[in-house]
Amino acid sequence: MSFEIIEECARNFGEAPRRFSLWDRLTYLRVPRPVWARQNPDHQLNSLFANVTELFEHGVVVWGQFIQANRMLFEPGKWDCPADILFSLKSLDA
Repeated sequence: MSFEIIEECARNFGEAPRRFSLWDRLTYLRVPRPVWARQNPDHQLNSLFANVTELFEHGVVVWGQFIQANRMLFEPGKWDCPADILFSLKSLDA
């Protein structure tokens, strides 16, 4: 069942290279840079924010899992709390 879900997500997202409307890029696909990332320009996660367009257009849909998360990660507020994520780089085609 879980493999069917990720296959459906990959189909819905589409084959790379993907093109998105301006509306989607300004709304659905918008990933704002957290305050802590702006305040720490040398942090490794800034690479993600710098390349988010490339990721959406050419990235591979894979299964991922939060393996550590502060409960504040899911609450609004001025403090952003990053989590650790485990994901597989194995392609669905493999």
